[in-house]
Amino acid sequence: MKTISKELEQELRDDLYSLLNNKNVMMVLQSEERKKQIVEDCIKDLRMLPDSSLDPEYWLTYGYIGHIPLADLILDHLTEEEMQTWEYNYVSRYVVPHKQTYAQALQEVKNGKKKTHWMWWIFPQMKGLGESERSRFYGILNRKQAKLFLEHPILGKNLCEITQAVLDSDKSPYEIFGADVIKFRSCMLLFASLEGAPAVFKRVLNRNRWK
Repeated sequence: MKTISKELEQELRDDLYSLLNNKNVMMVLQSEERKKQIVEDCIKDLRMLPDSSLDPEYWLTYGYIGHIPLADLILDHLTEEEMQTWEYNYVSRYVVPHKQTYAQALQEVKNGKKKTHWMWWIFPQMKGLGESERSRFYGILNRKQAKLFLEHPILGKNLCEITQAVLDSDKSPYEIFGADVIKFRSCMLLFASLEGAPAVFKRVLNRNRWK
């Protein structure tokens, strides 16, 4: 098992605890003992990494979104019950950017051309389809989470409304989204696959002959 420098290990511990206490990221654990156990398990995982993978800049750099690598490491150690709670609260990360950008996004779609940056949280796709930090942070983990997104009173309503705006436009999705049409298509495929989903998603797929 690798020996991590005391300074680096302390930084990793501090950041792991910070994530576990951040209601906007985890919002799951109440027990301090449970948090301590997860931190120790994560440190053990980090000690098992090859030297080339234990890059402090990767694990410790705080981007504009947050510590995604450490957050993902924590998820590996949540119980099924903890994960279910986390999945529900995970959806809340989309609400703030929706409130900040949705009106602009809808207007751009109605105008026939996307000009600003909002695809990741307005039209989310499955996690793993994109490599950027935003794609990883806003990617949907599974169909259960997609259903929670769709059932949310703000997120689901906005998604259906702006998707209908795409259908109503005299511009094609390719003209509206440009290179981001791939994200839009992935989003439509995901939500159309959900049982009981509004028909608007399948209408988009049918019109564009997407499968």
